Order: sequence, then C-alpha cells, then structure tokens
Amino acid sequence: MGTARACFDLAMAPGEMFAGVRLREGRPVAGILAEARKRDLSTVFSLVRIDAKTGGLSFEPLPADRVGRDWTVWNAWQVKAGVIRLFVTPERLTENPFYNGSAPPPAS
Repeated sequence: MGTARACFDLAMAPGEMFAGVRLREGRPVAGILAEARKRDLSTVFSLVRIDAKTGGLSFEPLPADRVGRDWTVWNAWQVKAGVIRLFVTPERLTENPFYNGSAPPPAS
C-alpha cells in the first residue's frame, strides 16, 4: 500500500485484494460480505453521508452490527493486508457518490 493513490478504488484494481469486484452501481452488503469471505478478508464499515448543500462526502466508522445486509456498498478501500473497508448507505442512492464528481475519501 503506497502513501499516495492515483485511483481511490485501487483495492478493486487487477491484482489487488478485491480485484474484479464492481461497485459503480452499488451492491447489497450481503453479497459483498460473501465475496469478502470467499477471499478470506475481514471487513470494516464506514457510513457515507452526503452534505445536502454542497454534495460533499463525509464518513463515519460504523460497527458491523449496525449495518443492514440490505444496505448498499458504494466503494471499498484496502485498510491493510487482509482488511477491506466498505463504504455504505442504508438507502439505495440514485447514483454512486464516488463517481459523481464528489471527492474521494481520505487515505486514512
């Protein structure tokens, strides 16, 4: 994992821990968790919040027991080897907030 990333969803790039997973249209948490288990990955979650005035994104760490299996995953980041962070919302949005011109999440 480098200090800077050219692409905010590098975890899904060829050769990376979540290679081949597509989240551009959003996918249910249950399916993504199944995919993570197949790859022997642990998951952590962040709730995506969208500022109504600016459209900017913010993120709040979220315990796994507060995430519904029918929630939507919009992006995934490698936290460290074997751990993936899933960016989720409880509702299905009309578009993926990571692909609509909003800034990507911070690297931390």
